[in-house]
Amino acid sequence: MSTTLLTLISWVGLSLGANHRLLHQALPAQPSIPVLPEVPAAPVGPQLEKNCVLEYTNAASCAGKAEVITNPGNYFQMDCAALGACAQSTTTFQFTPATTALYIDTVIFSEQYAGYGATIVVEDIRVGSQAVLNKLECKALGACQGLTIILKNADLNELNCGDVSYCPDCWIRENLIDPPKPCFGW
Repeated sequence: MSTTLLTLISWVGLSLGANHRLLHQALPAQPSIPVLPEVPAAPVGPQLEKNCVLEYTNAASCAGKAEVITNPGNYFQMDCAALGACAQSTTTFQFTPATTALYIDTVIFSEQYAGYGATIVVEDIRVGSQAVLNKLECKALGACQGLTIILKNADLNELNCGDVSYCPDCWIRENLIDPPKPCFGW
């Protein structure tokens, strides 16, 4: 038994000594994780389009919503291309001193009642400048019915309303003092 006990004590002693020696050894080198350079965010330019393609019955449509688009880019296009897509909405295009943009290219109401009761405001608050809505198009029955276009230090180059039924009760306000002018025949 004493031999067994002596063997056991020797074995425990050697085991403890071996573990103690492991603690003094250096840890193996950890693989390094490469540090990637920070990628700069893509520059954000001016907004160039707004596409409203859902019918007014869809909660995600543009209908009934108000939106201010500040400093839209030249060539900006807005399309209301579904039944009532922009009905009862207000879209304000505001040009501030922070932009060099001069105009909005096109606002199109291409489907029935797409712009029913909507308001489009073009406002230029820059000194010595005047924004331009290049073209507004009413392309279907009632597409611009009840539409109001308000121009604040802005101008409208062209309004295409192919038939009186496309834009009944549609008005253009060049300022808030003078009486509005009808869209048909603009």
